[in-house]
Formats: sequence, C-alpha cells, structure tokens
Amino acid sequence: MAEDNTAQPAQKADSTENTDSIEKASDTDKTDSAPKAEAAEKTDSTEKAASAEKTDGAPKAETAKKDNSAEKADSTEKAETAEKDDSAEKAAAAKKAEAAKKAAAAKKADSKSDSDAKAKKKKKPPKIEDKPFGEFIEEHFVPALDEALKSDGWEGVTLSLVDEPLLVKGADDQESYWQLHGDHPSNLDHRFSIVFGEEDIKGPKYFYYSQGDRLASTVEQFMGDERRISLELMVLYTLQRLKGQKWLTRN
Repeated sequence: MAEDNTAQPAQKADSTENTDSIEKASDTDKTDSAPKAEAAEKTDSTEKAASAEKTDGAPKAETAKKDNSAEKADSTEKAETAEKDDSAEKAAAAKKAEAAKKAAAAKKADSKSDSDAKAKKKKKPPKIEDKPFGEFIEEHFVPALDEALKSDGWEGVTLSLVDEPLLVKGADDQESYWQLHGDHPSNLDHRFSIVFGEEDIKGPKYFYYSQGDRLASTVEQFMGDERRISLELMVLYTLQRLKGQKWLTRN
C-alpha cells in the first residue's frame, strides 16, 4: 500500500510535466503561427491589391486606349481640315493670281489700244492752216483763190507770192514784206496785193490795190477783226474786198 502512494505523486509529476509541455507547445505554435498568419495575411493583401490593381488598371488601360484613339482621330481630322484649308487657300491664291493676270492683260490691251489710237491720231495730217507759210500760200491759198475768182468772172488773173517792198507811195523801198500779188493785165491793169506782216497767216495782214502804172495810195488792214483764220475765210475776205472795188464782173 505504501508503494502505491509513492507512485501517485510520480504520475502527477508526469502529468504536470506533460501539461506544461503541451502548453509550451501550444504557446510555441501560437508564437510560430502568428508570423505565418501575418505573412499569409500580407500575401493575401498583396494578391488582393495586385488583383484590384489589375481590375482597376483594365478600365484605365481601356480608357487610355480610347483616349489615344480619340486623339489620333482628332489629329487625323485636324490634319484633314488643315489640308482642306491649305487646298482652299492655294485655290484662292491661284484664282487671285489668275484674276491679276487677266487684269494685267486687259490693262496691257487697253494701253495698246490707247497707244494705237494716239498713233493714229498723230498720223492724222495737220490742218492745212498749220502748214509752213510758203507751202500753205503756194499749194492751197493760190489755187483756191484762183478758182473762186474764175467763178466770179475774173479770169486770167496772175497770182504770185513775192518778198519785196510795198508798191505804195511813201513806203520804204528798203523794207520787204511777203505779198501775194494778183495782176489782171487785160482788165485795165488792175492789181491787188495782200501783205503779210509776218511769215505766218495768223499774223497781221494788209491790203492795197492799184491800176495801171500808178502806185497805191493807201494800205488797209485785212481780216483785222477775224480771230479764226482759215483758208475759206481768207478766200472769202479777198472776194469781198474786190467786190467792194467793183472789179468783179458779177457784182
């Protein structure tokens, strides 16, 4: 009996030792499990974060892709618009250049027409009254006056342009003037003279007449009030003066 009581404390000691071992093991497991659980939790959080990032990144990538496509489309549209604007600008510039070219051609044509017109105008022969003095008297006044005198019945008149002193009483025989003499020997030796004070039909003019061998006694102004001098008027004034002397047969 005494032997059995001794064994019980030993069993209790073993039991206590076992209990302590189990608790120590349990504590060890808990201690060891804590880092593992924490590591597992971190791993799970990382995976979740990665998964969330992937999940969140997909829409962002899609959005970025769409934005990139939209940007490319916008760039393409802008490029096309710029190209159209450039084409329109070039077309407008070409049109403007063509218009300027046509305007220049028209101006050149007008200028040429004006030049041709001026050339034609310049080629127009001058008025006979603007011809040199001697040419006008010899080629125009003398033939026209001769024809007019014949028409009035005064035929056989000799008309001559001379540069000599006046055949007038008291005139200076050293001073000469251009004179147109009209001699009619068969008609009582009538003579008339138109005197030109200058070598210009528009200058001062005078008239005197004589009969036979006698010198003229007076010199009269001829066409003094007439501002416009023409061939027709010179012929008309000469006929009127001769008619005033009653020298023409058809007075």
